[in-house]
Amino acid sequence: MIELIARVLYRLRFLSEQVPLDAATFSYAFPLLHRVLLKGGIGLGEEDDPMEQIALSLDIVKFHCGECTVPL
Repeated sequence: MIELIARVLYRLRFLSEQVPLDAATFSYAFPLLHRVLLKGGIGLGEEDDPMEQIALSLDIVKFHCGECTVPL
């Protein structure tokens, strides 16, 4: 399970880095990002680093911050 979450987060980060996701696609990914950030990581064992999941989630959100601004 841990590997799956990491793979999904890495893939989302890679895609978001290229071109921000559209609103509908981001809305599918957001519950995972939200859960990772609220819980400090998902399904982590003793040897796993929660900061990896948190950093990936924050990077994905950061890549989409420009899409949320309202022009004045």
